[in-house]
Amino acid sequence: VFMSAITSLRYEAGLARAIAAGSERVIHAYLKRFQRPLWIAFAHGWNAILVAPEFRFGRDYRADFVVLSSLSGALHATLVELEAPGAALYLKDGTESKTLRTALRQVKDWSAWVTDHPEQFRRELTDEIERAAREDRRIPAYRHRFMRAELVDRRRVILDHYAIVVGRRDTLSPEDNQRRGNESKWSARVEIATYDRLLEIARQDSVQFRELRQRPAPEA
Repeated sequence: VFMSAITSLRYEAGLARAIAAGSERVIHAYLKRFQRPLWIAFAHGWNAILVAPEFRFGRDYRADFVVLSSLSGALHATLVELEAPGAALYLKDGTESKTLRTALRQVKDWSAWVTDHPEQFRRELTDEIERAAREDRRIPAYRHRFMRAELVDRRRVILDHYAIVVGRRDTLSPEDNQRRGNESKWSARVEIATYDRLLEIARQDSVQFRELRQRPAPEA
């Protein structure tokens, strides 16, 4: 979803307000409208990117977002779980907080289900992009067609990834950062990010668009 320069200058402040509100529901609604931070943060390929909110799969599972992207010989599907921005990641003794433990258990359950049901996962991703294309007019037709063709081609491998967005960076000690890095190392394809990553992407976009607007027009 591309934005005008003026819109981009506003969405950083809007995202900051949504995060400050402390509600996953408010943040989800904002990221549903302005998806670019999710693109940059969690896409693994750049041939095509498509973000869909509230992806339901299996009988009992729902991801806040799925970020689909294509690169070389594979499709990448990142399932994103949003947790509270005010939640702690770790307790004083270094163990995971209840919020993080619950989120990790959830995405690991997702991963196990995807491993056991690869064809159903492919079908449900295909259904999801059809739904997203119907409901979100910002998705270009060419991107929808490309992604659909990639999904229905059984020769295309789908690589699943998982991202938990929780808490704020300034609450983490160096030891905490090492712990979440180790979690990503030992838990296959599970990434733990704070909301500061999304804010930094929005901030960088705002700076770039501001500079673009202020740059003098080339002489004729």
